[in-house]
Amino acid sequence: MELRLMLETQVPTSGLTQPEAIAADGRFWRLSEPFNINSSAIPPYACASYVWEDERLPNPVHPSITMSGHTLSTFTAVARHAPAPVHAIWIDAFCVPTQPRARRSTLESLGFIFSRAHAVVAVLAPASMGAVREMQTYVTQHSVMNPPTQVPEGPL
Repeated sequence: MELRLMLETQVPTSGLTQPEAIAADGRFWRLSEPFNINSSAIPPYACASYVWEDERLPNPVHPSITMSGHTLSTFTAVARHAPAPVHAIWIDAFCVPTQPRARRSTLESLGFIFSRAHAVVAVLAPASMGAVREMQTYVTQHSVMNPPTQVPEGPL
């Protein structure tokens, strides 16, 4: 598998013309070289979890492929809300290799990638918030000492 991250960086001296450099949340990010997954040199990172959509846009990191219309807004949300000390982000559209063999190997390792993350930021559609509120109410009303008689299926 190949583990690459989007790393926070200084303003690129040549502007944002380099395909691996993007701007999000007032900061600049670039795609790293692959990390040695057995190394302790992997920085704390946040993983982005989001739903792709049918709309496809040009990918600023990999110009030869397209990405979901939700990718940039998700990346910006993760950059804004990831907890300290995170200055690196893993998001599939930018961090998964484009070469078929490396791509397959990395996609097969998503469990490792997400489990190694310092944080996972899940970006939900506004329509999901009703279910989230219902689950939050349910969780605050029940505990091990006060178990529910039935788990509601609605939010699921």
